[in-house]
Amino acid sequence: MKFPDAIDRAAVRILWTRLGLVNALRLGVRITRRADRGEPFNDLPPAEGFKEIGSRAQAGSAILLYEELVRMGREDALAITSECVSKGAVLFLSQSIGRIDRSVLAAMSADEQRSWLDGVSAKFPNATLTWDEVSPDRVKFTVSACRLHTLALYAGHPELAPVFCKGDGAFFSGEGVSLKRPGTLAEGAESCPFTLTFE
Repeated sequence: MKFPDAIDRAAVRILWTRLGLVNALRLGVRITRRADRGEPFNDLPPAEGFKEIGSRAQAGSAILLYEELVRMGREDALAITSECVSKGAVLFLSQSIGRIDRSVLAAMSADEQRSWLDGVSAKFPNATLTWDEVSPDRVKFTVSACRLHTLALYAGHPELAPVFCKGDGAFFSGEGVSLKRPGTLAEGAESCPFTLTFE
């Protein structure tokens, strides 16, 4: 299947469990064929740059999965797609940025924090974000644009936009960190403000 590595590992297990081996393999073949034809973004100009290429790969896999699963009912399709995307996002974020460690942040100089933030920002292919606060107690950032949200709308599936937010919520919560995100672009807000508070 044409999933990014992290989503692939999570999705395969979920699909085999939910659909059975044979149905999961058939689904994978259909998704691969459609992706090879450039779906679901074949009407867009070719993707250029790391961020657009990565965003289309991530969103495209989820959209094609959802469209194939809709045959079994929209509610089940949304639930299975959401589970695959969420687990894949947690794996991707764990590998790319890892846990935000309070003690490590506290030990950094201002220059080291800026360098670390630039590195983290570069690993988010889908988001345009600004850092509002970094301290030993709290990390705040705002996502002002999200390619996954835009691509879900382009593909005609606004119901998928909030699905992409769930993985962020799962990753940034827990293990001594609480997340507050009062609104998201997918819910119609102007931005996605994240506040991570160390407990």
